[in-house]
Amino acid sequence: MPKPRLMYFPDKDILYLWFADGKERASVELRPHVTAEYDAKGALLGIEMLAPFKFQLTVSQKPLVVVGW
Repeated sequence: MPKPRLMYFPDKDILYLWFADGKERASVELRPHVTAEYDAKGALLGIEMLAPFKFQLTVSQKPLVVVGW
């Protein structure tokens, strides 16, 4: 499994966290401006955040668990 990568694209104001390489087949909006992207098998490829510095992300008090990481 590749190591997660974090990239910021300033020209489009997009923050992207990659978990795996692959072709996106589906996406789910987790909240406004935050989208999870999946491959054909349903594996999480990454999380895209649009305009990350223009809105406040509220973080839950519960720890975030990423299965398989």
